[in-house]
Amino acid sequence: MKTRNWALVIVLAVMFTVAGMGDSEAASYKYMTILTGGTGGVYYPLGGGIADVLTKKGISNVSAESTGGSVENCNLVGRGRAEMGFAMAGVCYDAYKGEGKFKERGELPIMAMMSVYPAPMHILVLDKSDIHQLSDLKGAKVSLGAFGSGTENMAKNILETQGITYDDIKTAFLSFSETAMGLRDGVVEAGFMAVAIPASAVLDLGSTRKVRFIPLTDGEIKKTLEAYPYYSEVTIKGSAYNGIGGITGDTAGVGVQNVLVCRRELPEDLVYNMVKTIFESQKKLLDVHQVASQITIENAVKVPIDLHPGAARYFREMGAL
Repeated sequence: MKTRNWALVIVLAVMFTVAGMGDSEAASYKYMTILTGGTGGVYYPLGGGIADVLTKKGISNVSAESTGGSVENCNLVGRGRAEMGFAMAGVCYDAYKGEGKFKERGELPIMAMMSVYPAPMHILVLDKSDIHQLSDLKGAKVSLGAFGSGTENMAKNILETQGITYDDIKTAFLSFSETAMGLRDGVVEAGFMAVAIPASAVLDLGSTRKVRFIPLTDGEIKKTLEAYPYYSEVTIKGSAYNGIGGITGDTAGVGVQNVLVCRRELPEDLVYNMVKTIFESQKKLLDVHQVASQITIENAVKVPIDLHPGAARYFREMGAL
């Protein structure tokens, strides 16, 4: 009889221990944060939309936080200060490998949940500007994006492949909305914005000023892609801006995928359910920003680092892997 009682006690103890572990794990992700970017870009509204659909689905209480962008997001996610965040492909690749701006810190424990949308690099000037090509930027006051952002990282890479360094220009590190205001007020002469089409900051500036984009030549595009294969050749369609700011023609350039990264240790089921919910909520996300139309299964797996097992499971089920 005693032996049976002890067996029962042991079984119950194991059951309560397992149950406790499950409750503890669930409780640790009851509240989560998705890191976005400046309020004038796409990360901020899209991140808020994703936070909303995940919260309403009951997966977790998710809040969106405005940040300096890709580099800051990778650092914070990699250090466990947030569960997920947006980052440009080149930045999350460097963070994953411990290269570039992450060389001193070393490899960060991040993984990809999915690629969300591609972003062309807009190089913007006022229409009356004497700047017509990249080489004309030498000596000019140029906004390179918020310091530590994916835009700044990409702008630096593009310039350096053409033999232009920060020493050759007067640098300013401004967010998208600040860049637009700086161009409007004559504080800066050109501005880089790696952002989805149409960029709200460009539309805002174009409502009061005539503007145009600086195109890249075939040779400049080739050099950039040879040095950074995770970029791609893109065309900014003038039709996307409907003539606002006098923008009509197409502009050749390069772009980059924007990736939703997460902490490596997030549970597989949690990430699976988050990715599944994002795709099932696409119509709701379209109400937040039209860039959600570019969230596709085929595009989502184009990531420069390893997919989280939970995300990989979902994409395998959908036939994308």
